[in-house]
Amino acid sequence: MQPSFKELTNYFIGLGAAEINHSDKTYLAHAIGVYNDMKALGGTDELCRAALFHSIYGTQGFQGFILPIERQAELRELIGDHADLVCIHLCDWLEQVRRDQRWDHRRGAYRKMAEYLGGSALASYDRVFAFEPIRQIERE
Repeated sequence: MQPSFKELTNYFIGLGAAEINHSDKTYLAHAIGVYNDMKALGGTDELCRAALFHSIYGTQGFQGFILPIERQAELRELIGDHADLVCIHLCDWLEQVRRDQRWDHRRGAYRKMAEYLGGSALASYDRVFAFEPIRQIERE
């Protein structure tokens, strides 16, 4: 039986990871945002669960909470064995780019991910980047 959304978020809370700051919101709120974005892109239940836990071991830009690798088995019980990391990584960045205002951070790579995935992933990328402020070009 698959865990409920409440069970998944309670796992976060039980780890003490729910109150940690992450991109101008809590780590749990960001993780839920990535989960919701993945769901909106039509991700499977397993992929959405993996999206919720996408940075549980930390990432290059987020080291605020890291689950010890020894606890991997319990995480696998919650998520499942398979997940599309390209889609998860894109959802992770799109969920926070407007708050971070780092529009050019690895932009080419994220665009290629969106194009690779196509459909609603590419539409989501375009929708998020439509909020990019218009830049004033300095003339010499």
